[in-house]
Amino acid sequence: MSNGSELMKEEVVVKKEEEDDDHIDDEKEMIKKDKEQGKKQKELMNHLRTFEWLKQLSVADVPD
Repeated sequence: MSNGSELMKEEVVVKKEEEDDDHIDDEKEMIKKDKEQGKKQKELMNHLRTFEWLKQLSVADVPD
């Protein structure tokens, strides 16, 4: 019987290691998504700044 319980222990260890690997992969995926989101947000802010700057220019250039 001790042989059977040893196999059970090994299966539990293997499952635990697989869960840890999945967790690490999930964290890496989240970090990757956060970086992509950050890039998109930075790009949108640049577009917004450009738009505001152009808007100020066009308002300043309009004669009364």
